[in-house]
Amino acid sequence: MVSYRYRCTRCGISWPDRETLAEADHDREEHADAHRPASLRPALRMAAGLGIAGAVMAIWNWFHGR
Repeated sequence: MVSYRYRCTRCGISWPDRETLAEADHDREEHADAHRPASLRPALRMAAGLGIAGAVMAIWNWFHGR
């Protein structure tokens, strides 16, 4: 019987034998996510939103504070 095993070339971790190549590929994809850097896009969106909201509030207070 043929078995498949995923072994990470970056950190050397090896998974147990799998019966199908699809299962080994799933292990590979799941582990590859751990090596990908975190996206900064959500944090940038939040910072932009806070900046825009702050600017709108400052303009509002400037117009209504006269």
